[in-house]
Amino acid sequence: MTAPAIDFPPYEPHPLLARPAVMTWIGTLPRRGIGALVAREESFEVRVDASTKVRVALDRPVGSTPRSAIVILHGLVGSSASIYVLGTAQKALERGFLVARLNARNCGGTEALTREVYNGGQTEELDAVARELVEREGVERVHLVGFSIGGNQVLRLAVGYGDAPPPWLASIGALSPCIDFAASVATFQLGLFQRAVQRRFVQGLKAIVERRHALDPSSISLAGIDGIRTVRAFDERFTAPLSGYANAADYYAQAGVRTNLAPIRVPTLVLTARDDPLVPVETFEALAIGPAPIQVVITERGGHVAFVGKRPARTTTWSDADRRWAENRAVQFAFAHDARASPGSS
Repeated sequence: MTAPAIDFPPYEPHPLLARPAVMTWIGTLPRRGIGALVAREESFEVRVDASTKVRVALDRPVGSTPRSAIVILHGLVGSSASIYVLGTAQKALERGFLVARLNARNCGGTEALTREVYNGGQTEELDAVARELVEREGVERVHLVGFSIGGNQVLRLAVGYGDAPPPWLASIGALSPCIDFAASVATFQLGLFQRAVQRRFVQGLKAIVERRHALDPSSISLAGIDGIRTVRAFDERFTAPLSGYANAADYYAQAGVRTNLAPIRVPTLVLTARDDPLVPVETFEALAIGPAPIQVVITERGGHVAFVGKRPARTTTWSDADRRWAENRAVQFAFAHDARASPGSS
């Protein structure tokens, strides 16, 4: 299975955002023009299994009945309302896609929907939501886009499908994907910015289990939570044992895609920056890729998820909606492969 690579416009980073920490931080700030998207969203729940539901925010393009959908999954302690999720959704809506913004289990205030604890290896909700869109909305093609640890989840789902991906799966997009958990956790000790990010992650993770405990004290013990200061310590105490892993190292080894994308059989975009302060680029330089059309794009700069550009790129085939270069690439990749998909494959 082969297909030509998508011709992306080059990334021109904003000249005032040379430092990756500054670039990454700027990427998290609110943006103008996104609020209207939230105002018209629909919300529904999808059953993953007998004990778990997830909540989806559905955004419909104006004046059309889409045959294609994009499912977007956030990163660690994010939600369907994370700014990069909303930004990508806005761009996808403008290209005519139905957009489903997924809250991973326990995220976005969904603790009451499951007894499961969120972890970066879970893929069942992605599959369940995509199938729900096919059955509920009548879409024929589904594209999956994941950010950071959500990027690992969309890649892991595609790896799991192997030689038999569902006929509706049109493409995968992984932006700044955290695919080697141990390597990323190790970056949290490298500098002041990384330690600040870790504190925010730990606070968010603690809040999730505390809300779970408040809803059902019998479902989770908070013993030892006050002493947790690192993501690895949280994973050792909560994520691993509550998800069926022996310990944090076992969780990292099993849940992360790491370097093996060879089983994937659908068009896939992997996009990262060499200066990403949270995801070491070496992981991507060692990727094992099979026969599927997997396009790996490594820019020199861009930080983590941010990729704020110098100006919207203008090309003969694609015009960027704004300065968010990576979000535009995710939608461009899906749009291109949606156009290439034959009606018979749906």
